[in-house]
Amino acid sequence: MLVFSLGFASVLVVVGVVAARVGQLVLTWLSSRWIIWVQIGAALIIVVVGLILTASAIRTVTTLR
Repeated sequence: MLVFSLGFASVLVVVGVVAARVGQLVLTWLSSRWIIWVQIGAALIIVVVGLILTASAIRTVTTLR
């Protein structure tokens, strides 16, 4: 039982260390300069799609009258 507990504890420690390293890599990647442009681009795409859907809905409503 002691061997199982030690093995389980070591696996948890390794998983925690790996998660911390991956978390730091992700934070470094997210703070890079180009990710800001990706976020702005995604926001613009969402706005454009919203405007297109709104215009389509307005055309549909006006044809129903």
